[in-house]
Amino acid sequence: MGFDLSQYELVEDRIRAFWEKFPNGRLLTDVKFHTRDNGAIVWTCHSLLFIDKDDARPTTTGFAMEIEGTTPVNKYSAAENCETSSLGRCLANFLFAAKGKRASESEMKKVKRMTEEEKTPKVYEDAKSFFDALDEADTIQALDVVRNRITENRGKIAPPDLDSLRNLFDARKAMIEITV
Repeated sequence: MGFDLSQYELVEDRIRAFWEKFPNGRLLTDVKFHTRDNGAIVWTCHSLLFIDKDDARPTTTGFAMEIEGTTPVNKYSAAENCETSSLGRCLANFLFAAKGKRASESEMKKVKRMTEEEKTPKVYEDAKSFFDALDEADTIQALDVVRNRITENRGKIAPPDLDSLRNLFDARKAMIEITV
C-alpha cells in the first residue's frame, strides 16, 4: 500500500479533543443493519456532532458502513467498528483532522484490507455437504443445527448456493412440521 498507518489519527483521540474543546457539546450515533440478498449483514452508522448540546441542528455529520464477518473485528464487533468509523468521519468533517489527514487510522486499515481482498480470489466452500445435511435432517432440532452451520459459513458459500439452501431449508421445515 502507498500509505503509512502510523501517520493517521485514532478516532479516540479525535473524540477526546472534541470533549476538551466543547464540553457542552453532543455526539449522537444511529447504527442500523440490513441483510443483503446474499445473506451478508451490512451495518451503517450516521453520526451527528453538535457544538452545544442544546443546538437544534448538527454542526456536521459522518457516515460509515461495515459488512459483518469481513474481518476478525467485524466477525464479532461490526456495529461497534462502524460506529467508531462514523464518529471519526463526523469529527474530521468539523475541526478534528490535521490538514491532509482527514481519514482516520481505522478507515485506512479498511482501505488496506479491501485492497488486499481484491487481490485474493474468493474461494467458496462446496455447498454439497449442506444440501446433504438438510436432506437428512428429520427433526426441527436437526434442521436448526444445519442452519447454524450454514449461517457460520455463509461468507464461504457462493450466493446462488446460499439462496438454494434457504429454499431447501424452508421446504424441509414445512415438511417436518406437517409430519409432526
